[in-house]
This record gives sequence, C-alpha cells and structure tokens, in this order.
Amino acid sequence: MQLLPPKEGTCPVCAVDHEPEMPHNQQSLYYQYRFKLVRGRWPTWADAIAHCDDEMRVYWKEQLVKLGHWSEPEDGDPIADPPEESFRQVVENNSE
Repeated sequence: MQLLPPKEGTCPVCAVDHEPEMPHNQQSLYYQYRFKLVRGRWPTWADAIAHCDDEMRVYWKEQLVKLGHWSEPEDGDPIADPPEESFRQVVENNSE
C-alpha cells in the first residue's frame, strides 16, 4: 500500500487544515492509514491529542468522553506526531 502526500497547506500528519497546536483529526482516513503504516497499529484519540499542551488534552478528552468517543492505546502510551516535526512524504508498506 502507498499513501501519497497530503495536499499542500494541510497537516502532514492528518491531511486536515488545522493549527499545529490543535489535535489531529483521528477520523481522517489519511491519518488512520499513515499512523498504521508508520506505527504498526491504528491510532486512538489519545494519539491524536498527544502532541497538544496539557490544557488542550484535558479539554478534548473531557469532550470526547462525554460523547462516548474517547479511545486509548491498548498497550503502551499514546504516540505524539507533532505537525512541525513531520513532512509531506509518500508512506509505503513494503511488507506485503
């Protein structure tokens, strides 16, 4: 499988137009497949907010818990993918 880079002007991690301090869109198919190919597991909402500051993480977790959408990794800690440390690239799975 191969993912082409996201559109210019969008987050290189989730392919959504958001400020770097905001969470990634865990519902973005690009984010889900990129995360799976790079990290080896599906992303959770805890992963999507892991790069945010404490106040932002608390707010998003509270709101997502209220909606019944909160998710965390089964094993281990959430993985942060800060947009400013990422770049647009082709992501491939060469194991198949």
